[in-house]
Amino acid sequence: FAATLWFGPSVGAVTAALDALIMSLWLMPSLKTLERVSFNVSVLVISIWAASQGFFVLADIDPRNPVYSSLAQFVVPLYLFTACAFLLNSGFVAVAISFERRQSAFKIWREQFLWLSLNYFGGASVAAVLVVYAKSMDWAVVGIIVPLLAISYLTFRTTLGRLDDANVHLRELNRLYLSTVETLAMAVDAKDQVTSGHIRRVQRYALGLANALDLHDDK
Repeated sequence: FAATLWFGPSVGAVTAALDALIMSLWLMPSLKTLERVSFNVSVLVISIWAASQGFFVLADIDPRNPVYSSLAQFVVPLYLFTACAFLLNSGFVAVAISFERRQSAFKIWREQFLWLSLNYFGGASVAAVLVVYAKSMDWAVVGIIVPLLAISYLTFRTTLGRLDDANVHLRELNRLYLSTVETLAMAVDAKDQVTSGHIRRVQRYALGLANALDLHDDK
């Protein structure tokens, strides 16, 4: 946000690309595919560039030589810029995840991305203070910025913690479902050897058919 306000949409987009690349390094090795990294970078760049175009138009500020005299000059366009960037970025990612998981994009967005909006607005607020008071930076300004940064960071960590808990719960639930199916199969086996053999044969044929169709997804 600060790079965009200081230097315009193009520099903001390049900064967003670097940001996305660095974040991609934190992904698990199985997720560091060219498609995923390219998607993450592209979505963030498009979101910041498109939203910032609207900001400079609404704020009536020249993006080639932005000058900020006071917060009141651009606070409303800034929040609209922030909301637009967040909705574009989180919306694109939620839609991509919905195709992968066969779930509602809105449900995914509401449960996993909505709280991240606080992080966006916190970052935008810090950027606004920086661009207005950069030339007269003193301890008072730093005293305002540091708590905002801390709140933004803690909000982000808390959101990631919630997502990790949800994923752990989902994995545990899947394990429980599988155990239930195995238990039922054992019960059938104990009661009726013929039916049990039929179930196992169907299982082998289904797996054989999947392999013949070159399906390797664990699901």
